[in-house]
Amino acid sequence: MLAFIGVGNTSSASADSSQTDELSRNSKRFSKRKKEKELRKKYQNQKQVIENDIMKQREEDQQVSRRLYDEVPPTTFTRTISNPEAVMKKRREQKIENRLRQISKGGSVKIFSGDLDPSRPYVTLLVGAEDRAYKIIRDTLIKLGGEFDKALPDDFCLIEVSE
Repeated sequence: MLAFIGVGNTSSASADSSQTDELSRNSKRFSKRKKEKELRKKYQNQKQVIENDIMKQREEDQQVSRRLYDEVPPTTFTRTISNPEAVMKKRREQKIENRLRQISKGGSVKIFSGDLDPSRPYVTLLVGAEDRAYKIIRDTLIKLGGEFDKALPDDFCLIEVSE
């Protein structure tokens, strides 16, 4: 058996080492590509999972809303504004009640205008216990409107009338 051993020629050894270096570089390059590919796949999978979760949540929300919509309420009463005049009257009453709560120990007072305005025999005002006559007269004149807006409250007086 004969074997050839190259003593002076090291080019084959260096060629072998350069080939192994190239292979390791190529494998590194390929492994980077594989890693990037795997990362992309993971990202896509995570994105898909998140989208699926969102879709499931939306479906659940829609089912809940459908269920709530389809269920019959305990009463068949539905509130509608069928009579706007009654609604406005109720709002006025609520406004008066709120104002009365604000004014301690006050109330509504009917002030009769007499011959000043025959079309409006009286004006109803909310007054407090501490309101002055000047303020009450001024508010009355404002409510009467028209020519009384510019009238001076000093030209008028309040008189208590018993029925």
